[in-house]
Amino acid sequence: MRGFLHLGCVYAHGVKNVIHVMLENRAFDTVFGFLNHTTDIENLVGKDPICNYVNVNDPTSAKACTSPNLPSKSQYDPDHQYYATTNEIYGTNDPNVPLPPVAPMSGFVQQASIGALKGAPIQDLQQVMASFDPANIPIQATLAKEFTIFDKWFAAIPGPTQPNRVSAHCATSNGWYDNSKIIFGNNCRSIFEDLADAGLTWKAYYQENPPSIDCLSNLRFSSNIQSYSNFLSDAKSGNLPSYTFLEPKYGNLPQNKNTYTDGHSGSSSFANAEAFIKQIYETLRASPQWSSSLLLITYDEHGGFHDHVPPPKAPNPDGITVNDPNHPGVVYSFDRLGLRVPVTLISPWVPKGQVIHEPNGPQSDSQFSHASIPATLRSIFKLTSPALTKRESWSGNFESYLLDTPRTDCPTTLPSVVQF
Repeated sequence: MRGFLHLGCVYAHGVKNVIHVMLENRAFDTVFGFLNHTTDIENLVGKDPICNYVNVNDPTSAKACTSPNLPSKSQYDPDHQYYATTNEIYGTNDPNVPLPPVAPMSGFVQQASIGALKGAPIQDLQQVMASFDPANIPIQATLAKEFTIFDKWFAAIPGPTQPNRVSAHCATSNGWYDNSKIIFGNNCRSIFEDLADAGLTWKAYYQENPPSIDCLSNLRFSSNIQSYSNFLSDAKSGNLPSYTFLEPKYGNLPQNKNTYTDGHSGSSSFANAEAFIKQIYETLRASPQWSSSLLLITYDEHGGFHDHVPPPKAPNPDGITVNDPNHPGVVYSFDRLGLRVPVTLISPWVPKGQVIHEPNGPQSDSQFSHASIPATLRSIFKLTSPALTKRESWSGNFESYLLDTPRTDCPTTLPSVVQF
């Protein structure tokens, strides 16, 4: 049974700098499904293989099952728009079919077979069910073992990249449930503005221009948005701001297609993301600010890959609902979370090998989601401004999981990246 945090708690940790890097399009089971450094993880270790069928209503149709054999490089980008995601978790996206209270997580192969992987053989469809072998991702596997992971952290909405990225900053997607309006920008108020109003500093560093944070129209021309090389020099000199947001290389530009570092399924190796994380960690570990830093590694959404834990309900962030232009009379109410995503918390102020499950409040059904980021920043930095949205007020705050005294056994370097 969950406990509840007392309002107004004052924590004794020494975190003064939070660094957040958000990677792309991987479900929890995809990355951490076969971690085995502890038995206290809700993953696939010790479970019978979980299978999805090409036709969820026909158990004689071809099937693909979970296994730790996902390749580093794939030509496929599984569907993860709103209706594709609904099909993946419920086995249908027919707006006339009532959704069951608990998602069966049964339609990932079905959706792949009619979407991005249409016509592909079953051995290729199997990729949406597969996980990385922990031996092939030693950077993230080592960080999980040496620091803390969450096994019940959910994307903000069951849909694609930009609504989820915006939600990490604003605790709402402000009415976005797909990427179609990205060019117009989103004017939601963000945690960046709350920090600035409190006299605190922030920067967003990017590897590829334009960065996704340009979706926030209120910040688009801010001088606080700088190149990744500035992060490396600021960390080295001990000049990181109170809050840092790091943008990987997304492969949006043709010349960058083979060098992206965001972990997205596609033309580049997942090892690129491993190398990116390794550089960030080792740069921060050598920084004068290491002793006051908290590094948070998240993924924006599941990218069309299977996860076995049904996403829960959540409160509508701000009262906005959307009339679906493709299905007259159908309204999306922003009351469902997306799938679990891998999240790692790294700092001398977190326990070694800790696994965080559901949060201790603030409500009996609270969950960790992308809105937990502004919620925790508000707590760590003692912001007196109100929560950005009802979703932020409801989401778990992970400050209480930090230590009162810092560790001295954190590794200075990480293993070599594996090319697989």
